[in-house]
Amino acid sequence: ERSLRLNEVFRTFAGGFLTARDHFVIDFDRAELLSRIEVFADPSVSDARIRETYFSGCGSDKYPDGDTRGWKIPDARKRLRKDSDWRSRVYRCLYRPFDIRWIYWTEGMVDWPRPEVSGHLLNDGNLAIVFMRQVASGDDYSHFLVSRLPVDNRACYSNKGIMTFAPLHLHESSERRHGELSFDSVGTRANFTGAFVVALRTKLGSAASELTPEEILHYSYAVFNSPSYRTRYAEFLKSDFPRLPLTGNLELFRALARLGGELTALHLLESPRLAQPLTEFIGGPKKGGPEVEKISWSDNTVWVDKAQTIGFSGVREDVWNFHIGGYQVCEKWLKDRGPKKGQPGRTLTKDDI
Repeated sequence: ERSLRLNEVFRTFAGGFLTARDHFVIDFDRAELLSRIEVFADPSVSDARIRETYFSGCGSDKYPDGDTRGWKIPDARKRLRKDSDWRSRVYRCLYRPFDIRWIYWTEGMVDWPRPEVSGHLLNDGNLAIVFMRQVASGDDYSHFLVSRLPVDNRACYSNKGIMTFAPLHLHESSERRHGELSFDSVGTRANFTGAFVVALRTKLGSAASELTPEEILHYSYAVFNSPSYRTRYAEFLKSDFPRLPLTGNLELFRALARLGGELTALHLLESPRLAQPLTEFIGGPKKGGPEVEKISWSDNTVWVDKAQTIGFSGVREDVWNFHIGGYQVCEKWLKDRGPKKGQPGRTLTKDDI
């Protein structure tokens, strides 16, 4: 309890974005998403046709299909037509663990864009840590991720709470500075509170000023992914923001930061180690990828078809069962690409495989 909570470590943090219409403004494929938005803006297509095609069953007793109290299809279409640069509003986002998708990003299409945090991640190079304030009773705390992209509010849980994320760097504005560390990049400043800076200097002395913001985040990520940390503080993690214990040993700090840096690169899918996969794709068609039909696991192989002839071999049981937050990661990623509501599953691309 002497350690600072993450809401005391970072100055700026918030929940993930909420679109209220994921099926329409988020897609696996950028071209498909833009095609849908183009139809939405087309004045020759009636509002009734838009409702029937894209929002059937999405209404309530109070509103027509697609409409909500604060969002009406006719108004949204008019706003979109006035935007001469509408094609440039497509960005990537972190939708679920390791699941990067495209989002049509405008305030007129996304109900809660969380600009106070998401805006700092719409430019390349920044980094954010993802966490939760508390978790559902009975669940182990494994709700940590890193992202360079805006993060969906259900990135860690489907229906038991929303996640929080904090960018590492904030783009400069007219706000006054409050004693941040002096190692900021040009045009940005580190997103640390004055209280955290004091705590870090108290522990490490003048050596604290030698640390980069990335090293500090990597150290944090190593600590939060430590099995002993999660076990020792399990009860506390279920009821409040995670706390970050600091060491006064600079050598240990940097050793943990190196480990956290390796894990960060893996979780961002940027590590060169990923160029040598541990698994092998087997039984697929000679041209193109397989259609995802049914997901199963047996004999260290993840199958993506009903006949269990196409899949990925070399997937150990502990890997298959690995969870981040409320999601079994491998299964979740594949199931989201499987058949839904009478529609066939997606055909995996080379990049997907």
